[in-house]
Amino acid sequence: MVSPTYANIIGQLTGQIDEISKTFVVNGYQALASHLEKPLAGACVLALVLMGFGIMMGFIRMPSKDLMKLALRMGGIYLFAMSWGFFSEYFVGLFVDGASELGGVLMKANLSGLSVDGVNSGLQSVLNEVVRVGAWTWDKASFKHWSPIFVALMIYLSGIAVIGLALFELIIAKLMLAVCLSTAPIFILFTLFDFTKSLFERWIGTLAGFSLVLVFVSSVASFCMRLIHWSVYGHYANHALDIGLSDWIPILLVAAFCVMALLEVTAIAKSIGASCSTSNGTAMLGGFIGGAIGASQKAKEAGSQSQETLKQLVPASAKSPVQVYQASRAPLNLQSFRG
Repeated sequence: MVSPTYANIIGQLTGQIDEISKTFVVNGYQALASHLEKPLAGACVLALVLMGFGIMMGFIRMPSKDLMKLALRMGGIYLFAMSWGFFSEYFVGLFVDGASELGGVLMKANLSGLSVDGVNSGLQSVLNEVVRVGAWTWDKASFKHWSPIFVALMIYLSGIAVIGLALFELIIAKLMLAVCLSTAPIFILFTLFDFTKSLFERWIGTLAGFSLVLVFVSSVASFCMRLIHWSVYGHYANHALDIGLSDWIPILLVAAFCVMALLEVTAIAKSIGASCSTSNGTAMLGGFIGGAIGASQKAKEAGSQSQETLKQLVPASAKSPVQVYQASRAPLNLQSFRG
């Protein structure tokens, strides 16, 4: 195992975080699912049996269509809450993998002039430039000439503050997503009851907020990396040969701007997630089933209406002999011919 250094710390750290978070989500989800699987299945079956018996005996007034919707809704919720395959494909794929992929696309699009493969590569590239410029500046110091040490420290602090903040926000977002997703079976079950749906809504809002942090921070981090690269590249190209006592000021100003931008965009992403109102979509795990049932009912009604219309439009020659004989024996309504 390679020991982490400043040249590979970001890649190794994010790799460890991704591996640990994936294992954490899988183990936590499967542990809760196995613990709740049998009680949930028994409760759903018992509830449907009792409601069906109550409807049959007249104790409960509910159309059979609503009972079918409820049964399918329970089945959908049970599928997402207890099946890791469906959950990982839709929830983990959307909130973690999809957000990380979008962030990487935005990072590469905004750092097209630099040889980077994604968020981690871009942060590592700029960190290498900052550390090397600071080291070259530090090497110019002597016992009688202490000013390069101060300049090097300011360069270190400016670059590491921006890169560290961006990396901190991305890592914390991934960890919080792992914690929320590992407890998914509990919050998905909250959609079964009206008085706990608000907890499910806030859980979805939290997932959306931290997913947007991955996207927004990656986008703004690419902008910040380009600015820092611009501020230090001149000194990086000539190994800080002509760096002066005041050359740290532009780097510090750029770093201050980048820090404020990262803090602001993180707050925006979390506020968007917190303001996500799913009150009209809390039954998203089973609501589409009700829509499908309603559509099938409408199709049946339309089919019956078309059959009635077709019967009225069929000519007498196409009718059976019995129908023709009955029509000929029917008395005429002479009142319809009066003016």
